Amino acid sequence: MQWTWVREVVRFSTMLSGVDALFLTKLDILSAFEEIRICTGYQFGGAKVHFYDLDSYQLGRVKPIYETLPGWHSDIRDVRKFSELPPEAQAYVERVEELVGVRVGWVANGPEREALMERDS
Repeated sequence: MQWTWVREVVRFSTMLSGVDALFLTKLDILSAFEEIRICTGYQFGGAKVHFYDLDSYQLGRVKPIYETLPGWHSDIRDVRKFSELPPEAQAYVERVEELVGVRVGWVANGPEREALMERDS
């Protein structure tokens, strides 16, 4: 099983809507994965393409380009400070910020309201 983040789609959407911070949810679910694959782009006909340049036929046939990050195997549901997350989880959040070009302001690591932590805390 894999987890993917569609970087180009999110980056484009945040650019159009003027978003200045993201809520990154379900970080606790990623604890189950050895590796986390992030979609960093798309390939069609052997060439790297932008999703917004494609028609519906082409979109159905693109191949994702992945970057693989190490996972973490620890229960993070009780963590309430970003700095106390495993280094791999922190690196994942930071990589999402880099790829999307928008700050992750809040991270949720469980279903409870208390599981929401500010990124800078």
